[in-house]
This record gives sequence, C-alpha cells and structure tokens, in this order.
Amino acid sequence: MSPSGAEEEAAAPAADGRESAAVPVSVLARFAHASVQAVADRVGADVLHIKGPSVDPALNPGRGEGSDADVLVRPAHVRRLVEGLADHDWVMWCDFDEGSAFEHAASFHHLSFGMLDVHQNFPGLHRDPEASFEQLWQGRVSRDIARRPCWAPGPVGEHLILLLHAARSPGKGTDVQNHWHRLPDPERERVQALADGLGAGLGLEIAISGRVPEGHAETDLWRAMLGQSDQLTTWRARWATTHGLVARGRLLRRAVRVNRFVLGERLGHVPSRAEVRREWWRRTGAGLRAVTVLVRRVAPTTRRRS
Repeated sequence: MSPSGAEEEAAAPAADGRESAAVPVSVLARFAHASVQAVADRVGADVLHIKGPSVDPALNPGRGEGSDADVLVRPAHVRRLVEGLADHDWVMWCDFDEGSAFEHAASFHHLSFGMLDVHQNFPGLHRDPEASFEQLWQGRVSRDIARRPCWAPGPVGEHLILLLHAARSPGKGTDVQNHWHRLPDPERERVQALADGLGAGLGLEIAISGRVPEGHAETDLWRAMLGQSDQLTTWRARWATTHGLVARGRLLRRAVRVNRFVLGERLGHVPSRAEVRREWWRRTGAGLRAVTVLVRRVAPTTRRRS
C-alpha cells in the first residue's frame, strides 16, 4: 500500500505493453474505484466506496485523496467479488487472514490501476459486520468516480468510517477535526447515535480522545490494533473477543499459521516451503515460550490469593 495522500506518479502500461506517460497515483486510484464498481455490478456484489475520492470534498478540507482504493463489501458478497476481481486482472497480494491480525481486509493489485483494499469488515464495526454494512447501505449516496456511479456511505456513515480509521491510525488529526470537532452539535449527535447503535462507541471515543480507556472489554483489542501490545497479548485479546467453538477453533489454527506475505517481505523473495516450515517452527516455539513466561508470572499471584 502506498503512503496515504502521496501524490506519487506511476507509469501506466499502454495497450501495446509499453509504458505510457506517468500518471499521478491519485488518478489511478480513481480508475481503481471505477474498476471495482464495474466488477461489483457484473457479479451482483454490494460495495461501499470509502475514504479517498469517495469522500465528499466539502467535508474533507486539507486531506488528500490517497494513493489506493478502498471498498467495504457486504460480507455475504465477499467471495463473488473476489472471484470477479480475479477474472478482471486484479491479483491478490495478501488474503484477509494475511493482511492483518483482525482479517478485515485483503489487498489487490492491478497493472493499470494500482492498489485496492477490499474490506470484509471495518475495525470498530467488527461486532456484527453484516448488520453494520446494512445500516451504512441504507444511508448510501451515489458519487461519480472516474465517471462511474459508485455507492458511498451517506454523510453520517462517512463521518463514522473516517473517525474509526483515525482511531487506529495515529496522525489522522485532520480527519478528527473535519468529521467531529467542526461538526455542529446535531450532526455530532447523529454520528454518536450511529456509533452506539453499531457497537462502535469505544472506537469513536478513542478517535476523539486519542487514547484507549482502561477497563473496557475491548481495551486490549484496540491496543493491539494500534500496535501497543505484544503478540501474546494481541492473541489473548482476539481470543477474548471471539465467541463460539468454531470461531475459536479457527483462531487457534491461525495462531501458528505462517503469513507468507509478511515472511516474503522480510526475506526479500517468495519464501520456499523449507523457509515456511522453519518459520512455522519458530512461531510455534516463540508462542510456547511466551505462554510459559505468562504462566510463571501468574502462578505466584494465584498461590498468594489461595
């Protein structure tokens, strides 16, 4: 993913395979939005365009459009959209379970249009992704991007999405100013009501205050999202906020799964099977050592209480 707001230039391949004149990546991002909307229309997938050129410029002073495209897809339509993207020359760089510890987005690349992040949920709206999407979908508005009609959240949903993004992205003070502090009180009340209704009140509080409050069931989860927790604490937070035997069983399998994308970035090349196997053993050993340290730390406290 390119740095947000960067006005870099990229060479777009011409039809005969030669490179054409350099095109600003913000322009390519607009074409990416139009491309994914065309795919979504063909396969019957509901998508909402978020961030970047989908945001109403009047509500977003002082913020660039960004260098890649972001869409939020209805959870039930994720598979059909991913398959449609593959049929139209979008190549998956990392899957949902590789893109982050919370499996909220997958990254794609297109030779002509650059990068695309497809979100199957959005941190802060993760308690019930289907209900959250439906609520945002009901308030959607149409925005033309690269002359293609695209659906985007309405103003209240747009405020909330950008505030939740700011909550886990330090340095997004412009978004907090634009989408909270500069809003009139009645609009703030609508944003707060939407957040509360979707279980996103904590994320909104973090965005506004700039800190993660103590004592909340999802405190560790948000700290992990902000990179303020070690790996073991992150997995404990995920375990505590994952419910059901099937979901927890899947989470356990993920705990030692090797992220080939991250490993390849670290090695500087596509990892071989032997390198993946070595990384699996390294991760497993590190996890066991971390659990041992935790048990030794907790045991004395437990004995004293007894």
